[in-house]
Amino acid sequence: MENSSSVSLLELNSQIKSCLHKGFMAPVWVRAEINQYNEHYSGHCYIELIEKGANTDSIQASVRATIWASAFRRIKAHFETSTGQCLSEGIKVLVRAHVDYHEVYGISLNIREIDPNYTLGDLARKRLETMRKLEATGIMDMNKELPFPVVPQRIAIISSLSAAGYEDFTNQMQQNKNKIHYYLKLFPATMQGSSVPLSIMAALDKVAEHERLFDVVVVIRGGGSKTDLSHFDDFDLAYYIAQFPLPVITGIGHEKDDPVIDYVAHTRCKTPTAVASYLLEFGIEFESELDWLNEKISSESKSLLVVEKQRLKDLSEGINASTKLYMEQAESLLREDLLQTEAATKQYLQQLNFSLNRLGDSLTLGSYQFLNRSQSYQEKMLYMVESAMQRRFEKENNRLQVLSKDAQFANPDNILKKGYSVSYYKGKAIKDPSEIDIGETIETRVYKGSFKSRLLE
Repeated sequence: MENSSSVSLLELNSQIKSCLHKGFMAPVWVRAEINQYNEHYSGHCYIELIEKGANTDSIQASVRATIWASAFRRIKAHFETSTGQCLSEGIKVLVRAHVDYHEVYGISLNIREIDPNYTLGDLARKRLETMRKLEATGIMDMNKELPFPVVPQRIAIISSLSAAGYEDFTNQMQQNKNKIHYYLKLFPATMQGSSVPLSIMAALDKVAEHERLFDVVVVIRGGGSKTDLSHFDDFDLAYYIAQFPLPVITGIGHEKDDPVIDYVAHTRCKTPTAVASYLLEFGIEFESELDWLNEKISSESKSLLVVEKQRLKDLSEGINASTKLYMEQAESLLREDLLQTEAATKQYLQQLNFSLNRLGDSLTLGSYQFLNRSQSYQEKMLYMVESAMQRRFEKENNRLQVLSKDAQFANPDNILKKGYSVSYYKGKAIKDPSEIDIGETIETRVYKGSFKSRLLE
């Protein structure tokens, strides 16, 4: 059953459309962030606008928006010329739009104009907030305080391989007129768009892994828009560069404004070629100083050589004069020494001749005395030897007589003569009868013969 007070959905949407048209007859200015951006091949541009919470990323409101082809070309050109930035996702915009409502697709905005100053103002606000936050951390000058090499020659480059600034930098470094050799190593990174901070930090991580191989790090790109430059205002990126262990030199390529990373880097230059000139200047100054030192050493050496030659000449003349005087003095002393030596030698020879004569007389007298003493000693010794020999002879003769008697007494014949006998068994004298078997024959010797017997028991 149909209620007479009810309306159909189409009628409701039509009423909403009518109310909106009456309430928003004139265009309105709307602040929002571009969440989705799509340039259609037809020439129209379709956008989703959103608004996020003040301190969160949660979406609090969203609406579809359209820029028709008839206005899109003009709006885009004006925005990009004013900001130097392409319309893209993630930027904040202030748009002037008509509020439209369609019974099927709902509410949408028909954008007629985009104010570039608002976008630039938002970027400036964010940049200021980042600077204040960095100053509060107390790390703004950390990278600046790192010692800088006398001649930086090992250079880590963070840039895009396709960037014109990178090519300009490498050409200038490699083709320097002083022919100084530089080691250049590229660590590729995205230098445009919202991924810039993370990409550069990833490249810095790779450089840090080989920190000892490099003297400095350069971050360069070949120019760009103000909104492109805003990605180099990122707090995390600036915080990372400020605490990096190697000096960081920036050359972002923007003539008017300085990104935040320029303030935390060791040295900031405007362009990549300015970075190259800055680095080359160290080598040029070093070579100039070496040339100056070389000239100074050469000049000082020549002056010193002149002084030393004169000093040597003076010394030579002084040595010649001193030598001549010394030779004269030495010759005089030598003559005196020769005369003294001659007199002393003559005196010594006289004393020696006298001593020899006395020694000859002493030797002659001593020889006579020695011969007399020797003859007396020989006679005495001869007597003593003869006496000792006589005593020894008598002693040995007595000992022989005693031995002769003992030998006669020990003769078996003399023993047998006294009535003793000796029995033999198998040619040996018998000492123990138990050594003879029963029935064996034994031989018994007596003084005048021998006889044999047999053992019975």
